[in-house]
Formats: sequence, C-alpha cells, structure tokens
Amino acid sequence: MAEQFDAIIIGGGPGGYSAALRAAQLKQKVALVEKDAVGGLCLHDACIPSKTLLAAASIPDAAKKGAKIGIRMEEPTVDWSAVQDHKSSLVSKLEKGLLGLIKSRDIELVTGIGRINDDKVVSVAAADGDRELSAPNIILAIGTSPIIGEVDLGPGTGLTTSEALSLTEIPKSLAVIGSDAWACEFAALYNSFGAQVWLASDPDGFLPGVEPDIATLYKRSLGKTGVHLVNLTADISRTGSGAVLNIDDGKGGTELIEVEKVIFSLGRKASLDSLGTDSLVAAIETDDEGFVAVNNSMMTSSPGIFAVGDLTGEPMLASAAFAQGMIAAEVIAGLEPRPVNDRYIPRLVYGEAELLAVGLTEEQAREQGIEVRSARYPLQGNGRALMLQESSGAVKVIIDDAGTVIGLHAIGPRVTELAGEAQLLTNWEASVEDLEGLLHPHPTVSEGIVEAAFSAAGRPFHMMQMDKERG
Repeated sequence: MAEQFDAIIIGGGPGGYSAALRAAQLKQKVALVEKDAVGGLCLHDACIPSKTLLAAASIPDAAKKGAKIGIRMEEPTVDWSAVQDHKSSLVSKLEKGLLGLIKSRDIELVTGIGRINDDKVVSVAAADGDRELSAPNIILAIGTSPIIGEVDLGPGTGLTTSEALSLTEIPKSLAVIGSDAWACEFAALYNSFGAQVWLASDPDGFLPGVEPDIATLYKRSLGKTGVHLVNLTADISRTGSGAVLNIDDGKGGTELIEVEKVIFSLGRKASLDSLGTDSLVAAIETDDEGFVAVNNSMMTSSPGIFAVGDLTGEPMLASAAFAQGMIAAEVIAGLEPRPVNDRYIPRLVYGEAELLAVGLTEEQAREQGIEVRSARYPLQGNGRALMLQESSGAVKVIIDDAGTVIGLHAIGPRVTELAGEAQLLTNWEASVEDLEGLLHPHPTVSEGIVEAAFSAAGRPFHMMQMDKERG
C-alpha cells in the first residue's frame, strides 16, 4: 500500500525545496522526491558555483586595478584546482545546511526518480528499494535541460554551462555562444582568469529585457576587459584540438577563429518524459515552447497537479522558483497567496561589470500604451564608482506620465546589490516624489537611482538638463 502524504514534491531544486519547507511549515505531511542532490541546478550547477568562481575572478581583477592607483603587488597566480575545491566546499556547506533544514521540518526526503500514475501514486525507483507514495496534491519541480547547438563538437570541446563550471584547467581560448546573462558571465569569468574569450551573440537580441542603451554599455564594458565581441554564427566545426568559428569580421567579410572550448548558452527546455506516460501526465498542458502551463496558483491543467520553477518557463530564476514553490504550498494548505508578477523580478548579470534590470523597458511600456519619460545618470559623476575605478556605467530610470517608477536598469560596480530597492520601487509603484524622502547614503552607487529619477521628472540635481535621456 502506498505511503500517504498531504503533498508530494518531485524535484529538490529551489522551487521544490521551498514548496516542501513552506508546506511543512503549514502543518502538511510532505514527501520530497529528488533523483540526485537537493538544491538542484542552482546550488550545484548554476547560481552558487558560477558566482563563487566570479567572486574568485574578482581578486586578480582587483590586483590589476590596484596598480593604477599606486597599490602594486606581485602578479597573481591562479591555482585552478584550489579554486575548484573552494567552489565545491562552499556548495557542500550550503547543501548540508539545506539538508539539515529539511530534516528539522520532518520532511520525508526520498532519493530516486519519481513517476506518476493515474491514481496519483508516485513510484520511486530508489537505491535502497522501490517505494510508492500517494497524495491528493503533487508539485512538479523537475527543472529543465540545456539546449545544445546542432554541431556535435565531441566530449570536452562543446560544453553546457554546467560542464563549463567544472573544467579541470583554464583553457587558453574559448568561445561562448549566446546572448543571455549566462553567456555574459562565462565570458567575463574566463576572461578574468586569463583565457582568450570570444562572445558570439545575437546583436538584435543581446540581454533581452534590458534597456538597449544599458545593454550596449555593458557590452562595451566587456570589450574593455578584453572579451572579443562577435556576431552569433552557426558556422562552427570541430578540429583535432578544439573548434573553429566562422565569424563576421565587421567589414563585410568573415574570419576564422580557432578555440579550445565552446560553451553553449542557448537556453533550456522542459521535459516531462521522466514522470511517465500515464494519462494524468499526458493531460498536462504545455505552451508552444514545451513548458508547463500554469495559472496564478501554479496549478496545471491536471487536477491536483502543480508545477513550479524552470519547468514553467521564463524567467527561469531561482528567486522566481522560491516564490512559486511557496505559492503552490500555500494554495494546497487553503491559503490565498499573492501571485508572482514576472515584470518586477530583478534580472542580474554578475562579474567585473554588474548589470541590473527591473520592470519595463521603454519599448515594452510603449507597446502597452504607456507614455514614458526616462533619464540616465552616468556614473562618471558618482563618487563611489570613481573610487572603485568603475565609472563607465549608468543608472537609468523610466517613469510613466504620473511620475511612477516603472523600470530601473543599471550597469556599474555592485549594482546587483540595488536589486532589492529597485524591486520595491517598481513593485510598490513608487513615485519620484516618494524618493524625495528616502535619503541615499553618500557616497554610494545607489545615489544614481534618485539622480536619474529626478532628471526623468525634469528636475535634475547633480546633472545638467542636457544630460536628460534623449529620444
């Protein structure tokens, strides 16, 4: 007879474990089924390891900057094996903490692959024996898999983003294929560690959802660090020692570039195949791209079946998955949680130059019939940015005709730390007048928010009127 639960969660990534923790908090009897390691892609193969490596890469970057202001030290050397050990140690520490939290909530953690039959019984093929679990509510949090280029470059040459985090040595040269935050971060990461890097992206779709002028400033900043920026090309072929890319040389011709590794960051796809083929699973509706369709309560088209996290498509961010998991758990417990508004979820890029995008772009606003005004505050006038030798960035604020902040986009030092404030301003529909009573410490990069907002409203403070965003 199947073991009875109030809720079964299949998948232990951010969406899955947040659902389990919240459901247990609401006195639900919970089983969490995970085929591999709790924490999912984010903890083991994405957010945490990539940002750990980027944090390590910032140290040699800082050494280079120090020489420009009179702080000279020996040329830093990189013990890549030790860097990777540090990354693994940090991931392990966070995983142990998460496992302890799950245990403290009396959540039944079942290791194995879960398959669903029409009686809502989840059969788990586990190493310590098969188990059958049953619940009136099942939450799917099985995640996605990477989309790989059509060209087979062979093992060790064509890499997924997960594989690119665990290289045993730093390649002398590599190409990153993609236009999203992941592609930018990998280009910045390996460039900082001394590799010769080409970022091959789509010029018309670079950093989607980011104000084009801010994205252009980011691209320019990457170029200044030594990353070679080229147009995305499908002409990639395998060689004996790596791969050859046929790129646009910017002069109407093409150029051949040979690299040791190619990292593909072309997006991810959902797959429900692992859940089985019974009619309950087959009835789950998907969108045109194959992601599971859900309503504001994270319910799928199959009664009692919920879906959260990357499985539901964009924005495919851990922060969104956390919120979605908690919503599903609260709905199961009979609560009426506030739905997630994707418009206000911060989109970030980490690295030597950081990028932040929250809310609408000007184009998106106008497509919705919103009259907008905007201004961009250049960080050349920001004391903190000048101190950090990263003053080529900017903060851009977009307001509607009532003066409400509907978009905030920025590139510059540590702007990812402004994501909380940016989300609060846009989500709570703050006005420029609201900002007047919020004093921003001086000197900080955060001052750029109020400077840009005041300028967008037609009354710049530390900016001349001519600096108001044109067009």
